[in-house]
Amino acid sequence: MPEAREDARKQYSKTRAEFEKLETQDKTAFVLEATFATIGQAIEETGRQFADVLDRAANFDFGSWREEGDESDAPNPAAPPTSDKRAPSRGKKSSEEDE
Repeated sequence: MPEAREDARKQYSKTRAEFEKLETQDKTAFVLEATFATIGQAIEETGRQFADVLDRAANFDFGSWREEGDESDAPNPAAPPTSDKRAPSRGKKSSEEDE
């Protein structure tokens, strides 16, 4: 691994020397391009990590992990009860709902 690090240092020195030869306008363009490329890579990596978190959260069920592929429809005893009745809309009178 130290050899790879030494190669990286040599490449950096070479690139830095070439950068110094550029005109100011070219240096500015290079720096901006490199900055936006780096930001793009960071956003992409963040997106991958966020997707991983969402995948893991999708398998989380109130403190217990489901086995991968377990898609059972068993009700969750910790879940609140549901009702088939729909709540009336706000702002409407009951006579308007019947129409």
